[in-house]
Amino acid sequence: MSAFVELLPNIYQGVVMEKRVSQASVNLYIIKDQDSSLIIDSGYDSEYSNGVLQAGLEQLNIEPSKARLLITHAHQDHFGGASWCMQRGIQIFISKQEHEYLLAGDYFPLSVARMAGISEVDYYGIYDKGAKWAENACFDPAQMPCKIISSGQLFSAAEYELEVVTYKGHSREQVCLLDKRHKIMFSADQIVTGSPSVNMRPGDYGAMYQYLADLRAVRRMDLNYLLPGHGPLLSKHEGTIDLAVSNIENSYYSMLELIKNILADVGQKGCSAMEIVSYMYHKDYDSYFQNMKRSKMVMTNKVLACLEYLYESGQIGRIESSGKLVYSR
Repeated sequence: MSAFVELLPNIYQGVVMEKRVSQASVNLYIIKDQDSSLIIDSGYDSEYSNGVLQAGLEQLNIEPSKARLLITHAHQDHFGGASWCMQRGIQIFISKQEHEYLLAGDYFPLSVARMAGISEVDYYGIYDKGAKWAENACFDPAQMPCKIISSGQLFSAAEYELEVVTYKGHSREQVCLLDKRHKIMFSADQIVTGSPSVNMRPGDYGAMYQYLADLRAVRRMDLNYLLPGHGPLLSKHEGTIDLAVSNIENSYYSMLELIKNILADVGQKGCSAMEIVSYMYHKDYDSYFQNMKRSKMVMTNKVLACLEYLYESGQIGRIESSGKLVYSR
């Protein structure tokens, strides 16, 4: 079992390498406090992932009942171990919309699938149980008592005063934690090494626009360190904060240009989000994603968010046809 490593004074990181899913790793953080330590995210709902967290608490000599868990967002790699924590008397905190999302269990709702051009038959056939995070969990979230937190709320742990900052885009109300005095932020999946998915749900038509605006806001912050939900510590001094933000922005702007080019090639008939993904990857869409059901789901949702961004900014047209959204240049 990998040990927790001290990244900054009293801030420890453990890494869960869950081989059964496509995501290579997820970070767990513990801020060690004499009276009430703070755990940030709980990993997967698996014996291995729970074991990593348990080993970290034992390594740091933390009594679970004196610890708190903050769930940054309701994706299974971040909330899965919450049940294990609850059973050990750890108090759990989550934002209101993430809690509602957790109870609903919908990662990629059927209503969004239809918008993307996916039929109900294909939705249940292609996406299987990967479409609902709750079905991948071994516990009923409704039986897990949580305390609701909101933007601006403060958490004290060790020498840190952490302010809750919420972001929309990757999830409904993702929580990041900002310490202005020490110039650090726990950035969850808002900023990671790579390109986080921006997810569409009914009513989230501004998801991509808001996500890009929030990235620019983070860039303007005076931060020395970002501690992401995936990947290594990002440092201002090493230039990795700016590099990570730039890479995310560039990946989305490149995708937006690619989508516009595809729509130009397709012509007036236009196409749905699902068809865009098919053009982007391989004509034999189902074959390409045969063993990548979750990746197919994530990419289709990502493309839908990009299409809505282009439509809202007046760069492409959109019509509703047979219950799905069709886009064209």
